[in-house]
Order: sequence, then structure tokens, then C-alpha cells
Amino acid sequence: MGLAARRVRERFLNRFEPCYVLQPVMGGALLRTFGGPWQVWSVLENQVLAEFGDRPSSDDLERVFRGPQRSWLAQLQGFFRALQN
Repeated sequence: MGLAARRVRERFLNRFEPCYVLQPVMGGALLRTFGGPWQVWSVLENQVLAEFGDRPSSDDLERVFRGPQRSWLAQLQGFFRALQN
């Protein structure tokens, strides 16, 4: 197959959009139905943790499952509280 034919094939296939995606990811699943947002579901809580307009990257998924990050000051305060107890 020549280079031009490969480009035509790639252009044609790139126009397709998945109509349904259910992909297992760390601690949950990534779900999308046609026309809807990308949803990140938790297996433990059985609820939607986040929604995205575009397919989330692995970094996005990691942030969702890791939860909100505490500042270094909040972490230090937690350390001192643990020492006091």
C-alpha cells in the first residue's frame, strides 16, 4: 500500500467517533455514550466522580482518583496533630 493510500485510510478512519465506550481504569471505569460527556465512575462508591468534554488523559484520571491535594501547610499541621496524639 502506498503512502497516499495510507493517508486516505487514516483520514477516513479518523472521522469515526466511538458511540459507546466502557473501559476499566484504576479503581473504576470510563464511560461515554454518543452525545454525552466522558464520565469517570468509581467502583467503590458506585457513582460518577467526574465528567469531561473530551476523553480524559491518564493524568486527568490520576487526579480524579487521587482526590484533592492538601497544601504543604495542611500536611504539616496534620503531622503535628499526629505527634500530639
